[in-house]
Amino acid sequence: MEKQKQSRRLLSLDALRGFDMFFIMGGASLFVALATLFPNPFFQVIGDQMHHVKWDGLTHHDTIFPLFLFIAGISFPFSLEKQREQGKTDADIYRKIIRRGLTLVVLGFVYNGLLNFDLEHQRYASVLGRIGLAWMFGALIFVNTRTITRVWITVAILVGYWLLLAFVPAPDGNGAGVFTMEGSLVGYVDRLLLPGRLHLTVHDPEGILSTVPAVATALLGMFTGEFIKMQREGLTDKKKVGGLVISGAVLLAVGLLWSLFFPINKNLWTSSFVCVVGAYSVWMFALFFYVVDVLEFRKWTLFFKVIGVNSITIYLAQEFVNFSFTSDALFGGLAGLMPEAVQPLIVSVGYIAVCWGFLLFVLANPIISFFKLDTEISGTAVSYLKIVATGFPFIFLAAACTGIYNAAGLSKIPFYVSGSGLIMNMVLDPLFIFGFGMGTNGAACATWLSEATVLAIFIYYLKKKNRLFGGFPFFIRLKSRYSRRIFQLGLPVALLNSLFAVINLMMARTASTYGGHIGLMTMTAGGQIEAIAWNTSQGFSTALSTFVAQNFAARKKERVLGAYHTTLKMTALFGIFCTLLFVFFGSEVFSLIIPEKAAYEAGGVFLRIDGYSMLFMMLEITMQGLFYGTGRTLPPAIISITFNSLRIPMAIGLTAMGLGITGVWWAISISSMLKGIVAFIWFRILQKKIL
Repeated sequence: MEKQKQSRRLLSLDALRGFDMFFIMGGASLFVALATLFPNPFFQVIGDQMHHVKWDGLTHHDTIFPLFLFIAGISFPFSLEKQREQGKTDADIYRKIIRRGLTLVVLGFVYNGLLNFDLEHQRYASVLGRIGLAWMFGALIFVNTRTITRVWITVAILVGYWLLLAFVPAPDGNGAGVFTMEGSLVGYVDRLLLPGRLHLTVHDPEGILSTVPAVATALLGMFTGEFIKMQREGLTDKKKVGGLVISGAVLLAVGLLWSLFFPINKNLWTSSFVCVVGAYSVWMFALFFYVVDVLEFRKWTLFFKVIGVNSITIYLAQEFVNFSFTSDALFGGLAGLMPEAVQPLIVSVGYIAVCWGFLLFVLANPIISFFKLDTEISGTAVSYLKIVATGFPFIFLAAACTGIYNAAGLSKIPFYVSGSGLIMNMVLDPLFIFGFGMGTNGAACATWLSEATVLAIFIYYLKKKNRLFGGFPFFIRLKSRYSRRIFQLGLPVALLNSLFAVINLMMARTASTYGGHIGLMTMTAGGQIEAIAWNTSQGFSTALSTFVAQNFAARKKERVLGAYHTTLKMTALFGIFCTLLFVFFGSEVFSLIIPEKAAYEAGGVFLRIDGYSMLFMMLEITMQGLFYGTGRTLPPAIISITFNSLRIPMAIGLTAMGLGITGVWWAISISSMLKGIVAFIWFRILQKKIL
């Protein structure tokens, strides 16, 4: 019964809607930039799909709008059932449908510049308007008819639209059956009835007549939602997926055959276009439904879910909030330093990052709700997240400064600077939290100030104190060959760290699911304690990387091996110490951070299990430094991404075996062991080749 309830909530819809909107929110430009940076056939084909066709034909970019309308249709049968369960009358339902549809029409007016009050040049047709009208009429048909009647209405709409355009000539055209921009009946109706300006001068892609077949797109979505909602003996969710796949195949076949007489054309929203894009929409929903709602693989959906939670808001925000200006201000300088081929990628990533920053503020509640925390805890977490998020640029730039000093062999300076920031944070936390009575917001402000101070100190040292490399300027145009090499070396590490953060987010969700707020707290605080060991040994790894890089370039292989063996011994001793400390005194160590009994007892279990992996973690870190020093950043990235990704299915499997929250801890520990072992074996295989 519970599984059926989850299926009815259709968690896949938010993910699919977010996936669709991602391409509007900069995803399309990102793929175009990748095609520019990597001009091979694979990326070129993908890049070519990120543009609308001029007239006849179809690309992926042409599917975004109809897929969104299709998704809106899917959700309506569920919404209707809920309204009727709440005792809403038909009149109430009608009013809500009409109000929602007309609201989208008005928002479309506003999006197109209504508030400029230039009514003569106002464009009245819009994407939002079409969504509103097509969904509204589709919903009214759905409420008042049986399934078989809806089918015949849909067929009548598509066939009737085709017959109308094929056999009724436009009075100012060249006869019947003309499907051009200037000669079609669609364009004539737009020119005759639509006030203001048309988007394409003589034709509007979201005009009056072409909205009629869009109703069929909405109805196809409603058929899909009705089918998924259906409860019948023997009709399992997997069989429903199979039914959707077959339905998509039928729609595709009909659409392709129809296109021989009635071309696939988004501007005209032709009947063949409705069928072909309907097939794509059905298949995409079937895929997301199967993965998210049937198999219940949901943790990866967070990125798209955040976008899809309030997609209309995101769509409108891009018109009224100048994300490009903010993106250029933050990332334009960086893009200008890069080779010309890399610049579009930086710009696209920057734009998406800024949009995400906006989402972080507007949709912080849905993000935090991902962890299933109590209402009070979620509220404080949202406030903390909004403040801390504004300090992300300080963190990124400080990390870059740390890399500069480490590469120069001056690792003491980042240690002192970062240590100063840590001490400052420790001092400011109780001052802001208790002294100023700011609570959680005080902790966030203390963290923000500490991060900003660390960056300021770094800038002072680089520009004034040390004048490293002669006091180099921050903004210069880099040479292409150096930039490309930096990009090649840095991309695997960046992907590694980014994915690690995402995986930690998923593991935190799992910990919260099986252990409540205690489980989430244990993983968070325990991860910070583990980070002390990691960062301490990371110092040895950084030193090894710097030493190896210098001697490897000088072809002094014996010194490379000597440094490797020495570092391995030092990190092994430290790993053994951490293992003994965590295994035998885990609760005591945890109690230094959180003194509550329930918390440090749970934390002691985490540290004991995690302690078994400490020696292997030290091995991984040592091998990472060795690989980095020889210019091979890809092997550590592959190892880390692979085994960190395994944590999620491993945690799910171990918890399902009855281990509960400890299954999550064992997944973390075992994956760390495997990373160290595989990294060691990989280097041994490559050792003869590179040393």
